[in-house]
Amino acid sequence: MIMLGLAAMVGIGVFLVQSFDDPVISPSCDTSMADAADVAELNNDRELLRTATGCSTADEWVAALKAHPGAGALTTYTDEDAHGLLALLCVKASDTELCADASQRGLLDFELDDPRLEDL
Repeated sequence: MIMLGLAAMVGIGVFLVQSFDDPVISPSCDTSMADAADVAELNNDRELLRTATGCSTADEWVAALKAHPGAGALTTYTDEDAHGLLALLCVKASDTELCADASQRGLLDFELDDPRLEDL
């Protein structure tokens, strides 16, 4: 009986840790990422840019990209790969909440207000 109780406590603890660590993907983020992944042609820049307004945080965007890796050029993404793609996205979508979050968290190696971004 004690072992069963301990097993239940461990199971609940694991569930709670996973639940709080995994970012929640909003419907708008999931839909925008799925739409980008569904583009059959190689150039899905327009759809990928829409993910910048569909997703609010870098963690959410990375989780959605991992759930729909076809939105990018790879078939699977590490956090490092996803952060690299996010940085490229933020060059064109620097005024979004997503990119502000990425910048605040130190995921970008440039400043969002850099006037040179307009030339890229």
